[in-house]
Amino acid sequence: MEQASAKITLLLGQLSQEQPDRKGILEELFMITQTTKGTTDWDPNFIEEVCKTIAPFVSQDYSDDIRALIYNIYKNVLSVEHAGKILEMRILKDPEKVLRRLTDHFNKLTLECGNGLAFSRSENKADTQGSLKEHTAGPDGESTQTTDCKPEWHPNSLKWNETYQELVSSVKEGKLTLTRIGSMEYVNKEEFRIAMGNNGTEVFLGLKVDGIEIAIKKMTRCNYEVLMNEKEFLLLPELDYSSIVRYMAFAEDENFGYLGLQLCEYTLEEYIKTHDDDAQRKTVVFQVLKGLKVLHCQYDPILHRDLKPQNVLIGKISLQYNEMMGKKNKTLSNIIVLMNVNGRARLADFGISRRLPKDQTTYCTGKAGTKCWMAKETLLGEDETKIPYKSSSDIQVAGMLIYYILSRGHHPFGDKSYECENNIVKGNYTLDHVQDVLAKDLIEWMIDAEPKNRPKVEECLNHPFFWNPYRKVEYLKKIGDRKEVEKYKDADQEFISSLDKCAGDGAFKRWKATFPQELLDKMDGKKKCYPDNTLGLLRCIRNLHHHPKEAAKLDLLMMFPNLMEYVYIFAKSKGWNNETPLMEMCRTELSQIDGITTIVASTPKNSEADVPLSVQESPRISTQPTTN
Repeated sequence: MEQASAKITLLLGQLSQEQPDRKGILEELFMITQTTKGTTDWDPNFIEEVCKTIAPFVSQDYSDDIRALIYNIYKNVLSVEHAGKILEMRILKDPEKVLRRLTDHFNKLTLECGNGLAFSRSENKADTQGSLKEHTAGPDGESTQTTDCKPEWHPNSLKWNETYQELVSSVKEGKLTLTRIGSMEYVNKEEFRIAMGNNGTEVFLGLKVDGIEIAIKKMTRCNYEVLMNEKEFLLLPELDYSSIVRYMAFAEDENFGYLGLQLCEYTLEEYIKTHDDDAQRKTVVFQVLKGLKVLHCQYDPILHRDLKPQNVLIGKISLQYNEMMGKKNKTLSNIIVLMNVNGRARLADFGISRRLPKDQTTYCTGKAGTKCWMAKETLLGEDETKIPYKSSSDIQVAGMLIYYILSRGHHPFGDKSYECENNIVKGNYTLDHVQDVLAKDLIEWMIDAEPKNRPKVEECLNHPFFWNPYRKVEYLKKIGDRKEVEKYKDADQEFISSLDKCAGDGAFKRWKATFPQELLDKMDGKKKCYPDNTLGLLRCIRNLHHHPKEAAKLDLLMMFPNLMEYVYIFAKSKGWNNETPLMEMCRTELSQIDGITTIVASTPKNSEADVPLSVQESPRISTQPTTN
């Protein structure tokens, strides 16, 4: 209930924006107030705020659809025992007149929509672009509404553009029938189905009535709790984040539930096969972890429990912003959708996600997830009705996912499904398809067989794999300031050899040949003479601050590729990274926006407690890629 009230407050704020998508916002308010239990216990002041905010829209200036939504919201929030509240609040200047208008309005309504909202039969209303036809039963038994209105469409997707053109033109020519459910429209034909999942789940290309492209997930009522669970999570204000797929709409009829989601271009599985850009794949990894952080860093953490390539979606804007923004439909919802589909990776499919109970670190439930994408501890349980899930379970699977991204489609525990789960249990893995030393270090940490040894998602994001060049050089300088390096003249041969071996078996023994001779002469001087080994190089880098002009011209990471990576691994083996000042450096959080990495202060967890979702638990396990 607290989650619902928080979302309602957010929607009320959107209503006050300039040119809001009133109908879309009011439809969301209606669905939340209709499906939330315990509204009679809401604070009267909160109910008053809701009623006063939406009251202006009962005016004759607004369409019948808008006013019908308002009255239905009033019905949901004002129970019988609170029937007098609307009069006490003096929200309406003439309540008797409004009630007469309401009676007349509903007397004219003869058609009930699938989501409980009514539409007039009249075809002459300015805001009804066509007429809704009587309910008809489709071939699969679905109770549908068809309409002869011409769909509004605002192109955005590049991948799906031709398919949308076919859909819209065929509907306008009368070749195809448009099905409307709530504020969503789609054509129930196989050629417009973009994905299928277990238990009859289908995903269609669709449109909101305002023309925004969406994906419509259609699920039978026998799996209704999964769809409702996903909807409840996506409605959480704290999950309204750029690395989480965006909720767009919800509706239901006698046989199906429909969840409208932000339309993206690719699943991760498709993206990896068609894009060969190391830097972009690294950005995708970062964004996946940022999405996981949104889940894990709530006051009561949320476990995804079904991370896999099919449940990471990639968006990409194909048309210029100003082309869309120059049109008359410059609404808040359009702007939000455009800004959120700019090539980012987003976590999707929260149907089997769970929130940890307050002050608990483990959630025991039936086995859930997809074959080859499950953590070791979830595969070992003898009682399949009491499988323990932790945040660290998501982390191990996320490590598999990161390797999949960076290796362009390989699994660390084997690409053959019949061997993969056995390898997960035994801890047999290979990282041969990834060459980056820091990437391997991060992945090995995440897929550790022992849950307690795995990093938290914040630690993953702080890993040097994501550091920018400036931070890497600063790390080398701090290494060069350690007493072991400072005493390079007195260092024992065993220490020197171990460092050289870790740094590529002597790869930096002739580093002086790479340095500008004039600068080297200045730094060596009469008293100092840096040895031609890794230890001497690190001390020399530390002392470059004495020669800022010359140092500014050097690109140390280009001159000495992999130096930082090898030194980091060596320092880790010696425990240096757990000591000041390296410890503080490794714990500073990163922020990455559109591929640009900067250093920011760490942020605390959300301080507001959330109520755990109460959903019926049942064993759910997939043996193949799914969308549900």
